[in-house]
Amino acid sequence: MSCKSTKRLADDDFLLVQNNIDTGVDTLSSNKVKPFLELKPNSKFIFGIPLKLHIYNLAKPYPDSAFVNWLNKKPKRKKRWTNMLSEKQLKNLGLAYVNFHKGLKKSGEQPSIITEKKLEKSKEKLKSWYWNRGWFNAKVNYNVKRDTSKQKAKVNYKINPNKPYLIDSIDYNIASPQADSIYNTIKDKSAIKIGQQFNTESFKKERLRIEKYFRNHGLYNFDRDYISFIADSLNDDSHLLDIELKIKNREVKLLDTIYQEPFKVYKISEVNVFTDYDNTSNNYIAKDSTHYNQKIFFAKDKIKVSPKILSDAIFIDKGQVFSDKKRLDTYNRFSNIRVFEYPDIQYQKDPRTPEDDDLIANVFLTPKKRFGFTPNFEVSQSNIQDFGIGLNTSFLARNAFQLADILELSFRANLGSSREAASSNDQFFNITELGGSLSLSVPKVLFPFTQKIIKRDMQPFTRMSYGFNTQQNIGLDRQNHTFNFEYNWKPNRSVSNRLSLIDFQFVNNLNIDNYFNIFKNSYSELNDIAQNNIFEINQEFINPDNNDLIIPLVQMDLLTK
Repeated sequence: MSCKSTKRLADDDFLLVQNNIDTGVDTLSSNKVKPFLELKPNSKFIFGIPLKLHIYNLAKPYPDSAFVNWLNKKPKRKKRWTNMLSEKQLKNLGLAYVNFHKGLKKSGEQPSIITEKKLEKSKEKLKSWYWNRGWFNAKVNYNVKRDTSKQKAKVNYKINPNKPYLIDSIDYNIASPQADSIYNTIKDKSAIKIGQQFNTESFKKERLRIEKYFRNHGLYNFDRDYISFIADSLNDDSHLLDIELKIKNREVKLLDTIYQEPFKVYKISEVNVFTDYDNTSNNYIAKDSTHYNQKIFFAKDKIKVSPKILSDAIFIDKGQVFSDKKRLDTYNRFSNIRVFEYPDIQYQKDPRTPEDDDLIANVFLTPKKRFGFTPNFEVSQSNIQDFGIGLNTSFLARNAFQLADILELSFRANLGSSREAASSNDQFFNITELGGSLSLSVPKVLFPFTQKIIKRDMQPFTRMSYGFNTQQNIGLDRQNHTFNFEYNWKPNRSVSNRLSLIDFQFVNNLNIDNYFNIFKNSYSELNDIAQNNIFEINQEFINPDNNDLIIPLVQMDLLTK
């Protein structure tokens, strides 16, 4: 089958193999511009081979017709295949053939054929790329260099960017006094600077920066659509721009009338926490409530989670200005706690405030199922055991101690068979293992005087765990006990800390005299050292009959040193 990359091309088509760009700017690499072209060569694999193109070319253009033509090519072929497979199976074979070639096309890549339409689109995209970076008068030309013998071609682009436009002045037109006051505190950190070359990316960054800052400093109804930039050049010869940053008032619709209202800084007047909200029901009647840290906690029956723990996880506090970040921090904290579903946080205007600039924050918490049980059965094989069956189970209890805690209990058991097991009795299952663990995770640091060091926005957790394991395998039986007490916290998104206050492990080997009977290679190495007289060996470790090391004595001596 031919692997020629142009095998699917019409006689007058040419395959694009290379784009060359003269950017017209010494400091601008063509590789930075090439990704924005409409017309690109086929992707290359190892050694520059367009593998995906070859996969595409392997597919039949019309596989359904190709199968029918093959089936009818010889007079008796269809009848012979029908007798051998049945008519239905032959139809399924044809369908499989068609799907196979469709799969090749989907996995492959169509040949990048040069067309005038794609060339013009590439030209316009280049002009747009330069325009967005301040070269408003850039000129783009191209020429195609064709190799008619191979049906391949290269496209050469030449850009004359002309002189770029620079920012000469920045004016501000912010309609809302409170928005204007807030922006003045961050004006000097603007992404748009006087003397800077015009770049639309800078304006996008500035819009996002303003929106984020405003929404984290009280402007509840604000979004980036209220921000616009107007660029004006009164004299094209100067290539200087006057920029106006405009932030208009909020638009409010009342009946059929739209009017503008200045943005306000909203404060949180009340925080309500519904600890057992059911999002499938519209009726919520609270029978229990309590106040803690200026938050009100409600429950339909009884509050089952410590209000202190919940208050630490909710970063929205009474008296603070509205902040999207506080809401996001609260979402993240409850996601890590794993006792509740993803919380629903809603704000509503407080009708009790005359200035209409206060918000009530309602936090709806839906508890997850309190208990979980996961059994797992497995069959295994390893270099120690020829056959083994195991049972792993885990039990999980959420909020067992009303601390939004996670209590996990796991148990594992294994029975195995090994021809190498040092067992005096002839039984099939001669390897056993039993183990279990108990862990408790609490979303706080259980240690006094740490709150000022490990703050609540660092996602703190305390984890305690105990585990045990007992084995009877190939004669090296042992018991293992572990205990761990640790703190976990994240001072920022990219750093995670873990401090283990207690990390205890006790291992009790129950059959140490059998070590060299099992691991004979280790014994052979030690015995060779003894035979070669490399070190002086105590003669009580030597068997006088064959001059070999005596295993129990060697084992005892090694393990007591």
